[in-house]
Amino acid sequence: MIVGVGVGVGVKALSYALNNPYKEIMCIPTSKDIKFKAKNSIDVQGARSTKATGAAIFTIPTSLSTLLMASSIISFGIIAVWIPIALCVGKKNQKMVDSKSTVQ
Repeated sequence: MIVGVGVGVGVKALSYALNNPYKEIMCIPTSKDIKFKAKNSIDVQGARSTKATGAAIFTIPTSLSTLLMASSIISFGIIAVWIPIALCVGKKNQKMVDSKSTVQ
């Protein structure tokens, strides 16, 4: 029972932490058509990949301390990749807002 709750919480946390930023990354000025299509694609891919990752992590038969260590390493790896991407997108967004241009 406790493991099931932990898995559910873990999957929801991964989904919230990884999927929601992907959905909002389309803040770069673009047409409504492109934003609509891209956001739907990101919603589906983000939801599937975070659920699969959470399930893979929690199905590894191991001790709780090993599970915490592995999930921490994975989380820090994701953060290490995400921060440079977020900075790059932020700079591009600022340039586009300043020049009042859009992605086509």
